[in-house]
Amino acid sequence: MRALFRPFALHAAYTPIETIVFFCIIGTLAYFHILSAIKHSAFIDPSLSVYAPPTLRPAYALWRLGEWVGVREGTWTHAAKALHRSDELVLELQQVVVTLDGAARRHAEDYSNANAQSLSLTQAPLAASVVNMTQHLAQTFQTPAGRTYAALCHRLPAADGEGAPCFTLQQPGSRALVQTLAFRPGMRDEFVAALVGDEHQYQHQHQHYNQHQQHPRVFTDEHGVRFEVDAGRATTESVPINQMRNGKWVAYAARALVVRFWDLAKKADSLDILLILAGYILMHTTFYLLLIRSRALGSSFWLPLAILSSAVLAMLISLPIAMALRIRIDPVALTEALPFLVCTVGFDKPLRLARAVFLHPHLSVPPALVKGVVKTDAGYPILASSSNSNSNNATNTNTNTLAPPPSSSASASAGASMTLKPAPLIITESLHLVYAPIIRDYILEIAVLAVGAYSRVGGLSEVCALAALMLGVDCLLLCTYLAAILGVMVEVSS
Repeated sequence: MRALFRPFALHAAYTPIETIVFFCIIGTLAYFHILSAIKHSAFIDPSLSVYAPPTLRPAYALWRLGEWVGVREGTWTHAAKALHRSDELVLELQQVVVTLDGAARRHAEDYSNANAQSLSLTQAPLAASVVNMTQHLAQTFQTPAGRTYAALCHRLPAADGEGAPCFTLQQPGSRALVQTLAFRPGMRDEFVAALVGDEHQYQHQHQHYNQHQQHPRVFTDEHGVRFEVDAGRATTESVPINQMRNGKWVAYAARALVVRFWDLAKKADSLDILLILAGYILMHTTFYLLLIRSRALGSSFWLPLAILSSAVLAMLISLPIAMALRIRIDPVALTEALPFLVCTVGFDKPLRLARAVFLHPHLSVPPALVKGVVKTDAGYPILASSSNSNSNNATNTNTNTLAPPPSSSASASAGASMTLKPAPLIITESLHLVYAPIIRDYILEIAVLAVGAYSRVGGLSEVCALAALMLGVDCLLLCTYLAAILGVMVEVSS
């Protein structure tokens, strides 16, 4: 590990400005990548906040004993390879939820009425109306191009041909019914746009359609039952967040995040809230200890700012890497685990390096005046104590002593030795002194987190994997970005 990071440390020590600028650019790119991921996240999408989970995750299922069984990704991949099939079947699925508990219904004045609460889709006339509605969507409902679901659907491979039945699946319930429709690749958007009454955007992308009439988003049958499509994000009045071109989406995203967290907080247990609150208190205690220990080293602002910026940069770089590695990041779990991440990464290792730099014997004293250097049990250098008690040239008899200054006749020949040691040498020597215990602690912590990452506890594995990744990035930034900042601080103090 020392041989791996040594070239980066040397480059950062001798070119600190270039190193700082490089990592600032990397952090900026990572920041914009995270913003793009947040903008396209289902967590803040108003249309998906009613039915969808906080994040969209791929589902893997196998057909076993006449039913679909959910399995892990590795099991599904192994089973797919065992079939030795080179062709892949690609289709698009769309679920249509017919529910009595929609967003519009929840805000209705009579929703609290006992009669409304006792309604069921299995009772007449709702049962017949729901059947008619689902049959209308699967058989007679047309898109602006005049095509029905039969012209857009995915047909079963075993019965390939025009007369083959379309794939459809219904999951009935007392308060909701879910109808799953399968489309050929690229056909789903046309059907969904027609259903929610927002065909103009689809027609703008496909100029060969000449019809511009909008189908109603309200369906009423002969029994007077009214079905209203919850268009949500597809309405012209409400532009989807991921299609907003200006900074307005940030306000919408912040509002959606607050609403989502408030809804989750109202449903959370009091003990969970207390545990999260205790975690945030400990996190702020960590910040307070960082300020106190930095002040003890003689820096009340720049050193804690450098350490905090290194930790934030480690998190910014780790999140896009976690997305590329397909580590599932739930915003709720990330918010709950933020104190754990801060305490895991911690600030003790950067403070160790800063202490070694600021206690370096050549930081403010030329090498010619330093009699000797020894290391304490903690590994930090101090000036050696005087061994010659009878010398009349000793400046003092304290623990930290200085050699007698050279005579005036030798000043000219020793002029080069009277200059302060360059900052790159101080940084590299300090890294050499504390490298072994720091790398050892990083390896041990990453190993423990790797064990937690391979656990099957929901939420724990993702948080441990992200924390281990952050520790790895933090280790790299310690010997590059933070070392470069400390080098600049040494140059300024000299």
